[in-house]
Amino acid sequence: MMQMRQAVALVGALLFLAKEVSPYGTGAPAAACVTMTPKHVNPTGGFIEGQTAASPYSISVSVNNYKPGDTVTVTVSDSRAADAAGFRGILMQARNPGAEVPLGTWISPPTDTKLTKCSVDGDSVTHANTNLKPSGTVFKWKAPNKNVGTVQFVATVAEMKEKFWLKLPANKSITYNSAKNLRMHTVYLAMTAIVALKALM
Repeated sequence: MMQMRQAVALVGALLFLAKEVSPYGTGAPAAACVTMTPKHVNPTGGFIEGQTAASPYSISVSVNNYKPGDTVTVTVSDSRAADAAGFRGILMQARNPGAEVPLGTWISPPTDTKLTKCSVDGDSVTHANTNLKPSGTVFKWKAPNKNVGTVQFVATVAEMKEKFWLKLPANKSITYNSAKNLRMHTVYLAMTAIVALKALM
């Protein structure tokens, strides 16, 4: 009976340990939302540090401006040769520069990725498994229905559990398209004036 209890305790400890060293193969944990740090655990204890060498990954944005409800294309690329390119893990958000709160929502996540919640549903996108995602993977971000100021896309990208780059910024930030909205407002005022004049005639 004593041996049975010891065996059960050993199995329980092994299961607990396996959970603790999990590389979060089904997506970034909620605890990573703010720092975007995976907190992958070393087999010998402690957390694995992010890479300090130049990243092979780049994040590019399709536009310079946005207006409420726009869909913006964000592409994650790898500069290495095709046989070595790709990534297995990712956590990506849109934020105001220097801020920590995700903005907008992601839609139609590409294969092997999924939407996740940090503050609201779909405000972040992450990996769904550890399958290799190809260089040139395209993500789609939907802007909020209001002006949220300058938006910067940032991502933590993992080549593997032991090798990842933290909070990589996109090639550019995007700004609210106030000029376009001013033009629309001007057109609206002109149409209103025409309607008012016709009513007086």
